[in-house]
Amino acid sequence: MKKKIISFLILLTAVLFPSVISAQELTSDTTLSTDVKDGIVVKSGNNVTLDLAGYSITNANGKDTIVVEKGATLNIKGEGVVTNTSHAKAVILNDGLLAINGGTYRRVDSKTNSFYVVLNHGNMTINNGLFEMENGYSSLIDNGWYSPEKNTSKEMSYLTINGGTFNMSGNDKYIKNDDYGMLTINAGEFNMKDPASACIANVGFYSGKELLTINGGTYNYTGSNVAIFDYDWNNDGYTDNSKTVVNGGNFKLANENAKVTNVVYDEQTTKKDYKVIGKDNEYVVAGDDEITEVTDVKEVKKEDVKEEDTKLIENTVSNKYNVVGYYDINTYKALKDDNSVLLDKVSETDKKVKVTLQIPANLKKVLEGYTRTYYVIRVHNGVADILDATLNDDGTVSFETDKFSTYTLTYKDVKNSNNSAVNNTNVVANPKTADSNILLISVIGLVSALGILISGLYLKLNY
Repeated sequence: MKKKIISFLILLTAVLFPSVISAQELTSDTTLSTDVKDGIVVKSGNNVTLDLAGYSITNANGKDTIVVEKGATLNIKGEGVVTNTSHAKAVILNDGLLAINGGTYRRVDSKTNSFYVVLNHGNMTINNGLFEMENGYSSLIDNGWYSPEKNTSKEMSYLTINGGTFNMSGNDKYIKNDDYGMLTINAGEFNMKDPASACIANVGFYSGKELLTINGGTYNYTGSNVAIFDYDWNNDGYTDNSKTVVNGGNFKLANENAKVTNVVYDEQTTKKDYKVIGKDNEYVVAGDDEITEVTDVKEVKKEDVKEEDTKLIENTVSNKYNVVGYYDINTYKALKDDNSVLLDKVSETDKKVKVTLQIPANLKKVLEGYTRTYYVIRVHNGVADILDATLNDDGTVSFETDKFSTYTLTYKDVKNSNNSAVNNTNVVANPKTADSNILLISVIGLVSALGILISGLYLKLNY
């Protein structure tokens, strides 16, 4: 009877208070209403959502803080702080299906209790959240198996990062794609400070299928090694068929010796190093065959032009030219696949580039009897040059240049001479022909005959 009453009370508590965590096990959707000090476990067969709701979760001594078992599904949302203070235990251990959409996950001052913040052996997606590691000697995240022989099922570990912030300081490691690991990064901010060895490292090779793919993200790296790193186990006598592919990303490298390396091992075990190119200290990596040059034309106001350039323009214009507009024209290295990604600015090119400018519709028309000619004044490195321009039928003006900075479109109206065409009306002098010579001779003959006749009459009348 006593056992039945206790069972009834436990059941009643679960029905009336579904958001209360009991014995670390999470079996239904839960919104925290207080701090949890002994961790959380989601056992196989459960599919639940956990809202941190501003509260914190800490681990029981010697335990991982949040555990998702194989066959379990957990979705974490909301703001709150999840930590771990036990050596060799993770803030999050995932063997199931896990999605993180918010929260802070950290190990602080982990010199004596070092381990990963996240250890993923299942299928995990990070859409948002803050992940931090201070000190210690472990990676911030380990996707895959440090000891691959323990992965008896030989299943791959999948981690996709679509967002979030990842900070690491006082630690010489990185985010690690390990044996049996498949890591894809589409976005996120990765702040790895010296002595970090890298931001992201692909060190797995055991299964032969390990893959690190970086499509985006911002990488702030103050170390002097390789920001994106693929360890080549071939050099150690193993067969390394793993791949690291870097398709994009913004890389802010504080140390000039730091590199971003794309290493791809194909059937011939070849290595491909991508160049680091960028704009305003933000970098992407790309091969020579993936880079093109794009000319960017922007009309600007006179007050936006540098004062020293304005003076040069005014001295060149003087009273000879009329100003149409001012332009900032630059050429950038860009990705062939996406010309909107403008990278290194190119101040000069080996070959001249054709630039086309639109003539404003409200520009006053040329007066009758005048001819208008367009010119471009280029100011580059403190020198002003006048470039010839061609008027096109579509109301644009084109010119060629190999230097890029400040440009001014001008024109000059010149009065036509008497024999010139006026306002596009063809006025052509009659050409001299044989017929006109005959006519001239005939006229002269007629005048001569008339003269002889008048002379005869004059003589007849006076004699």
